[in-house]
Amino acid sequence: MALTAHEEALLERPTIEAIEHGHQRLEDAPSKPRLIGKYTIVALILNRTIGSGIFLTPHRVLAGTGCVGGALFLWALGALLSLCGLYVWLECGLSMPRQHIPGEEEPRGVPRSGGEKNFLEFMFPNSGLRLDHVRTTCSFSIMFILLYNLSGNAISFAIMIMTASGIYDPNGVEAPDQGKAVGIACGALSIVVLLHMSSRRGGIWVNNTLAAVKVALLLAIICLGIAKATGRFPNPEGNSNAEVIRHNFRRDVWKTQRNDVASWSSSLMLCVNISYLLVVDKDLVLNDATYKSDLASLFFRNLFHGNNEQATKAMAALIALSIFGNLIVMTFTAARVKQEIAKEGILPWSLYIATSYTTPYGYYQRWTSRRQLAEHEIEHAPTAAFLLHWFTSVLLIVVTLPVRDPRYAYSALVTLYTYTIVGLLGFWVSAGLLYINLRRDKWHWKEKRRFKPWLSPLQPAVYALASAFMLITAFIPPKPGSPFHRSVTGISWYIVPTIGLSGPLWGVLYYWGLLMYQWKIGKQLEVSRRAYCEKDPDCPTEYVQRAEIIDHTWIITASDQMPDGFAETGKMGHTINLRERRASVSGFVGSDSDSMFGGNNGTGRMADGF
Repeated sequence: MALTAHEEALLERPTIEAIEHGHQRLEDAPSKPRLIGKYTIVALILNRTIGSGIFLTPHRVLAGTGCVGGALFLWALGALLSLCGLYVWLECGLSMPRQHIPGEEEPRGVPRSGGEKNFLEFMFPNSGLRLDHVRTTCSFSIMFILLYNLSGNAISFAIMIMTASGIYDPNGVEAPDQGKAVGIACGALSIVVLLHMSSRRGGIWVNNTLAAVKVALLLAIICLGIAKATGRFPNPEGNSNAEVIRHNFRRDVWKTQRNDVASWSSSLMLCVNISYLLVVDKDLVLNDATYKSDLASLFFRNLFHGNNEQATKAMAALIALSIFGNLIVMTFTAARVKQEIAKEGILPWSLYIATSYTTPYGYYQRWTSRRQLAEHEIEHAPTAAFLLHWFTSVLLIVVTLPVRDPRYAYSALVTLYTYTIVGLLGFWVSAGLLYINLRRDKWHWKEKRRFKPWLSPLQPAVYALASAFMLITAFIPPKPGSPFHRSVTGISWYIVPTIGLSGPLWGVLYYWGLLMYQWKIGKQLEVSRRAYCEKDPDCPTEYVQRAEIIDHTWIITASDQMPDGFAETGKMGHTINLRERRASVSGFVGSDSDSMFGGNNGTGRMADGF
């Protein structure tokens, strides 16, 4: 259906002059020169995927299964499950959220920041605009804000830096110094946040560069492993590497004493690389009761015989570089989801966190430009959201201070992140997608979605079942000798799954707290988000969001104690006499004393529709 001239006008970008800053914000999408390109998207995914896990966890997979065959089987199974997860997130990301476009009767999928927040709100919809109808939003948001960060990887980065510099010897009996580890971890998080706050372009450039370095490193490991297997790197005393290969892939490939479900299930969440097993004898891992040595370090020690200390330091430096890239991308993406959460008005000082601010590089752009740049042409960043992300990341590090050994703190934080963000959130999203695929109602999801994967809804069903299996079996205690036993991890087996499953409950409790707060002050926060969309110039049949007006308005709720003629005085001294029925006062805007959770509109203005 063609749009009328009036409808086309509705799609135009709003101006900053039309915004009432006391309770509204205007969020502009980046201009075309600042859009994220295809290479950057690939780099973001690579940096997000390749962190510390591919270097530091494969030995736990091998030790958890107790045999090479089991480890490789879980690797193949993990690849299949990852493919199912890919289709789940593609189906959701290309079709949610759904927005009304002028001139069209049915809402359509228009991309917007927010990720799983948008998916869950569509699958389990909130029933209104006001704060008493954000159960799903709160349930997801509080867990996400507190746990969606890389505090564990920041500690791992610190340990790798200490190893590379010779401060810490991973083969010694002493644990890493906690004070130094915490200081380096917090410093790394601070540097990453300051980088993104100072320049959006700078953060993207560093991300792209590190992604290329990490891909080169992984390709080098693959090629070096194959070269070692073919005898290009001879063993000492002239021995052939064929013995290692025969021992790993021919002798007792499936023989294992690790028959507890907990070890296998926990291993399934991790990853293994076959190149490591072309170089490293499996007994070096299986016979190590402490599991101190990671396969990546063992790989380089066995590859270049000679100075093992130098090989350990070099590998630690490369792992630290990989982890730093992971910190870069996680901060970039997580802060923007937290900004979207703040737009719902459920956080203290929501409008400030929801706002993007001009970066120092943006001011430089304005100063050096030969013409006056429009606001959407200048670089902006969610500065307050970055600070929130930094605060929660450092908070988790502080929480683990009673765990004196940083290695145990790393294990606890990474396991908690994996259980909640990968396992629990993965189950929540995939089960919700399966639900709307099978449900027959006004949504007609299967007909109206923008992306229709082959064999759907098999993918969300498989991913949901696998996630549920790992969530449940995490409550089974691992046997002594397992790399997931308390003697190795430093934490009891039931702590992480208990905390993880309670994650959504934190949001429910927070939601009840908001209701009590509203009841106490006698007001409600009404939130509206009006998106301005236009046709995608690269794909005219699709629309993209170019701007959005966020409105947080406090309104007085009806009260039996309110007498007729009740008056409310705003900050500017304007008095509104409410002569109508008590119920009609629900349209009155409160004063700026409530700005903690919304805007600071202190003019005594009547809300629209009063």
